[in-house]
Amino acid sequence: MSANEHWEVLGLGPDASQEEIKTAYRRLARENHPDRNPNDLDAAHRFRRAAEAYRALSSAFQTSDEPLAETKSEVLSELFGLARKMAKAKRGADTRFETSVSFLFAMKGGNITISVPIQEGCAHCAGSGVAEGSASYVCGGCKGTGKEAQARGFFSALKSCTECHGLGVIAKERCPTCNGDGCISRQCQLTITVPSGTKDGTRLRVPGRGQMGKYGGNNGDLYVVLKVREHPHIKRKGEELWVTVPVPFAVAVTGGVIPVPTIHGQTTVTIDSGTCSGTVYRLRGQGLNGHDQHVCIEIEVPKSVPDAVLTALHAYAELEKSHKVLRRTDAYLAQVEADSTA
Repeated sequence: MSANEHWEVLGLGPDASQEEIKTAYRRLARENHPDRNPNDLDAAHRFRRAAEAYRALSSAFQTSDEPLAETKSEVLSELFGLARKMAKAKRGADTRFETSVSFLFAMKGGNITISVPIQEGCAHCAGSGVAEGSASYVCGGCKGTGKEAQARGFFSALKSCTECHGLGVIAKERCPTCNGDGCISRQCQLTITVPSGTKDGTRLRVPGRGQMGKYGGNNGDLYVVLKVREHPHIKRKGEELWVTVPVPFAVAVTGGVIPVPTIHGQTTVTIDSGTCSGTVYRLRGQGLNGHDQHVCIEIEVPKSVPDAVLTALHAYAELEKSHKVLRRTDAYLAQVEADSTA
């Protein structure tokens, strides 16, 4: 086009300022953009002529390449912003992150800090995916509509164009920071609150920390899955806690004080003399959220003992027989003998 045609295309006179040229071009670009005029070849032609006229007339006002690149970047950002608004907003996908916590922490609750990969808009290209100063052209695959037909047997369905990803326009140069994706991934430190009494496999939702949405769509959510590590002694049954405590035979016979772990710290239980295996003591309020903790006694029988202990045990066994201290055992043996002679 000649210089006079450039002015005519933008509807301006030779005395127009640089700002007037930019305003006229933006107006024509919006009016004739392919996303607003799908399948309109005349509009696409006017769109290209306006861009050519703008480039030619703007160059006359530039003393260096930097201001021109900045102006083109502003216009390009506006056009891509329009294209993204015209495309159907798409919500980002949800993401899953798994971490583990100790049993005691899960019971008491609190805050933990995790490092998770997240997506965010590229600051270098303002999320457009276009290199600064780069020009754009109408996508040849979809003719600027952002859609393409996909054959399915006798039918066809529209889907987002695979060449322009539904934008209708393609940048000649992609943003070097995000490679044209419009978003970047980075590690983010997040602090989340773990409720008291959290169970294994609990999912905690962190809104907006999933995959980044497209075309103005909302971000997906992040779901943090908690794996609760088992405690070596304390077990959970509903809202109550149970612990099995091994007790030496001598302590079970004579009675005494034994240490017991709880989610609030260590405490003690005084057991009665003659306590049997399976006896349960209740610690009120020491369980989860004010519930009780149960202490089950398990008498530990040694598998091997020193000779001195073995000699003492034999002597003790003889004393048991002579003093008849094991009433249940004596009654059992008597019944067995009676049954065998009946």
